[in-house]
Amino acid sequence: MLLVVDLVLGLVAAVLVWTLDSSAAPEDTLRTRPVSVIDRPAEDRVAPSDAVVNVKTVYGAAGDGRTDDTMAIQAAISAGLGFGNPNKVIYFPAGTYLVTRPLEWRLADGSWSTWLTLMGQNRDRTVIKLADSAPGFGDPAKPRGVVVTGSQNASGADGAGNQAFHNFVFDLTLDVGAGNPGADGIDFLANNRGAIRNVVVRAAPDSGNTGISMNRRWPGPALLEDVRVEGFARGVTVGNSEYSVTAEDIRLSGQRVVGIENENNVLTVRQLVSDNAVPAIRNGQPGSTGSLLTLLDSSLVGGASDAAAVKNEGGSYLRGVRTDGYSVPVRDRGDERYPPEDGEWSSAPQLVGSGPGLRMPIAEDPVRAAHPADQWVGVGSFGARSDDDADDTAPIQAALNSGNPVVYLRPGSYEVSSTLRVPATVQAIVGFEDLIDATGGGFAGSSTAAVFSVSDAAPDPLIISQLLFKASPQVVDVERLAARTIALQDVHIGGLPFRSVPGPLFLNDVEGGGGWHFTTDQQVWARQLNAEQPVTKIRNDGADLWILGLKTEAPGTVIESTDGARTELLGGLLYPVGVVTDSTPAFSSSDAVQSLTFATSAFEQDRNYEVLVEATRLGIRQRVTRDDAPDRGLGSMITLYSNVP
Repeated sequence: MLLVVDLVLGLVAAVLVWTLDSSAAPEDTLRTRPVSVIDRPAEDRVAPSDAVVNVKTVYGAAGDGRTDDTMAIQAAISAGLGFGNPNKVIYFPAGTYLVTRPLEWRLADGSWSTWLTLMGQNRDRTVIKLADSAPGFGDPAKPRGVVVTGSQNASGADGAGNQAFHNFVFDLTLDVGAGNPGADGIDFLANNRGAIRNVVVRAAPDSGNTGISMNRRWPGPALLEDVRVEGFARGVTVGNSEYSVTAEDIRLSGQRVVGIENENNVLTVRQLVSDNAVPAIRNGQPGSTGSLLTLLDSSLVGGASDAAAVKNEGGSYLRGVRTDGYSVPVRDRGDERYPPEDGEWSSAPQLVGSGPGLRMPIAEDPVRAAHPADQWVGVGSFGARSDDDADDTAPIQAALNSGNPVVYLRPGSYEVSSTLRVPATVQAIVGFEDLIDATGGGFAGSSTAAVFSVSDAAPDPLIISQLLFKASPQVVDVERLAARTIALQDVHIGGLPFRSVPGPLFLNDVEGGGGWHFTTDQQVWARQLNAEQPVTKIRNDGADLWILGLKTEAPGTVIESTDGARTELLGGLLYPVGVVTDSTPAFSSSDAVQSLTFATSAFEQDRNYEVLVEATRLGIRQRVTRDDAPDRGLGSMITLYSNVP
């Protein structure tokens, strides 16, 4: 078994080093970069009829591009909102759905809510289209969203709040049409766990205000992934000081004012391709202290000869950014900067004792194979019920043992009393915002059992998506006992998140809990990770840990790295909320390497970390304190700290 693990890890490492060799020319690096899902022809998304609400068959939407489907779609949204609602995934078969008013995350009584997914059959053939010259969308000074998500604790008429939990938009196109200069494509608010994924947002020439607007209080943590924005005055805008936005594989073109604008938030972007005459990114306004931009492995081309590719008024860390056509790559508070295309640049002066960024190898998230519908099996086929209190362990295990590569659960709650064994035949466990309750039976009390146990080696990765775990404090959501890549996507943690032998782990839009523990010979790639417990959130004892976008809440050390660990954090927002003792470091390392880009958010003096970074190597301790770092209001900002020798 160990031989198999070593062989698999060796091959993975060899491929990653070959793909991301920093000695390659910038053009070669761009060519060898993996092609995103958004660059490929769209594929149909399988959606079992008992797991989703079909907006055509249930609510009578026509999808013919002529009939006004606004009322039908709004009725589906209003009926699906709310935790525990079994109608929370709204499915749009291929077609063009004409709308004339905003589609808002409102209940029938007009109040705002959350926990909803819009899912298209096919990114390119499922289109929600705003009628040309629709009333109310003509004034860019008073923009209106076509799709507007909301928060369950909205305090105003706009639906803003910080409990916009679990809002998703997948696999469709949003078209704001012509003659609508005041239209925002998606006015997106999501907190802790939420994503726009494999989506196109487009506008006709001279139409559209913002493709994806994230300006209401308080956006994030949230993920934009495999997104293309065509046209609009602005492609993507992010505002407010909390709670961070992560974006990967973003394609922008034809914007009239700016590609991406970040005002005061923490924005982390990787693999952006912008083809624009206007600035690709504007980070902060003059006098800004809150905007932190982390930009990696990106191509900003098509620029006008009198424009800068990146206009920076806040804190920025750029690495592997190619520009073409612009007069200058970066205009940093009025000064011209020319970062090397195959190197890195930080807007803040280098911290004393800090070295270059770690530049760890980066692996792309596994993509779920397009298994046809007849290879999917629902746990309901074996008797599992999502609407009762009966023990569902046996029927779920029977579905896992059926030999089908995809096992799915319809929305609702499932009670399990003992560990579920995942055989090598299962390649995906697909949820539709289902709750797995592991608090009774063998999981009660002080149990340390695992909910899902992966005990068979397999060449295909196991992908677990859109599930919520509720578990006793020491119960482990997923354990790996054999050589197999595991990926968690859009998952809520309950109890302890993961226990494992060596091997690759991918985390994508994962929220909840602390107690992450990674050990020697594990490789972890995380994108949009959210941890909120007053403990050490992550312990890295000898693993390779790479994070693109991290948000934490509550006091306690965020990452503790020891025993030869390598930790690279690219874009983080730390929000302690509670009192932090002066001796508690945000990040600590002992005989390990850490490379960090992050900011803290605090509204009282004792709610920030006094010690931002602590590193001990060869018996020598180094500290970075609040006094060493630029202020972010009462918080702090580190554009780059590294103890790489």
